[in-house]
Amino acid sequence: MRRTLFGTLLFVALATNAAAESPEPVLALNGLDPIALIDGKEVPGLETIEITHGLFRYRFANPENKATFTAKPDDHGIQFGGACGKMGPFSGNGNPSRFYVHDRHIYVFASESCRDGFKRDPVKHIEQPNPVPMGTAEQKQQGAALVEKALSGFGGAARVDGLKSLKATVKHVYKSGNTETIGTKRVIWSFPRRVRIEEEFSTAYGFVIDGQQGAQFAGAKNWPMDMSMRDFGWRQALREPLAMLRNRDAKGFVAIAQGKGEVDGQSVELLAVALDGATSTWSIDAKSGRILQCAYNARRGVVGDVVVKYSDFREVDGLTLPHVSAIAFNGKPVASPEVRHDSFVVNGDIKPGVFTGGK
Repeated sequence: MRRTLFGTLLFVALATNAAAESPEPVLALNGLDPIALIDGKEVPGLETIEITHGLFRYRFANPENKATFTAKPDDHGIQFGGACGKMGPFSGNGNPSRFYVHDRHIYVFASESCRDGFKRDPVKHIEQPNPVPMGTAEQKQQGAALVEKALSGFGGAARVDGLKSLKATVKHVYKSGNTETIGTKRVIWSFPRRVRIEEEFSTAYGFVIDGQQGAQFAGAKNWPMDMSMRDFGWRQALREPLAMLRNRDAKGFVAIAQGKGEVDGQSVELLAVALDGATSTWSIDAKSGRILQCAYNARRGVVGDVVVKYSDFREVDGLTLPHVSAIAFNGKPVASPEVRHDSFVVNGDIKPGVFTGGK
C-alpha cells in the first residue's frame, strides 16, 4: 500500500489529543476600537464593551461599533488569522500591537521590517480568489471532454471516484552550506471535502478543513479559522489536480478548453479548471491524458505565477500518479526545499478526531 507520492500532496495519519485546547485570547490593537481604526482614527475602546473573536479580544468605543464588528467579524478583525501580514497565512504570528490598515482591513506583523515590507506593496502579499475562466459553449464542451481525458490519465473515472482517502508524508530539506534543516509536511484527505495539512519543525502546526468549517492548530492547541483563512487553505488543497478532479461534481466547478500548447516539446491540450476561487490551467498530454503541468496564480512568499511540472508516472493501487514534480515561481525554478521520502496510503483507515485539529 505504501509508495512514493506525487507532487506536493502530503500526509500522515494523526491522532487527536483530547486535551487540546484553544490559546488564551489576547488584547488586540492596544485596546483601540477596530471599527474606528479602519476609518482612520485611533480611538481607545472600553473594557466594558469587549468581545472575543478568534485569538483576540477587541474593545469598542460604543455599542454601535461593536454591533458593526459583530455583523462581519472576519472583515473587521485582524486578517490572516493573526499571522504576520508580510509572511502570510499560516506563518508565524504577528504582534497584535503592531498593525497597519490597508483597504479597510487590519494586518499585524512579526517585526517592524515585516510591516515596512508590507506597506511598500500590500497587494503582492494578499492572495485573492482567482477569477473564474470564461468560454464559449464550444470551449465548455471541449473542456468536458478534456476532463474525461484527464481522468483517464489517472486511471479512469471509476478509479478516481473510488478514492475515498489519501494519506501522504514528505520531508522538506532546506540547505545552508553544510547544514540541513528538515521539516515534515503531512496531508490526509477524506474525499471529497475534508483535508488536514500539517507541517512540523520543532512543533506541529497546520489546519483542518471539514466542509465549510475549519480550524488551525499549533502543538496541542487549536482554534477556529475565520472564513477567509478557511477559503485560503481550501484553494491551496484544490490546486492539486487529483483533488480538483475528485471534487468536479461540486457546484461551481468549471472546465474551459484553452487550445493547444507544448511542454518540453511535447504536444498538450490546455484546460482551465476552477472551483471555489482556485483556478488552474492544466497541460494535458494529448495521447495519454496525463497532466504534465499545472499553472496557477497564488502566494509563495508573495503572490505570483506558479508552474508545477509532473513526471515519472507510475501505477499505484490502480491509479497512475506522477512521482516527481518541479516547481517554478515567476519563471524561476524553485531549488529549495529538496523533497525526500515521499510515501502515501490509498483508501486507508482514518483515525477518529483527525479533522478536529490538534494532535
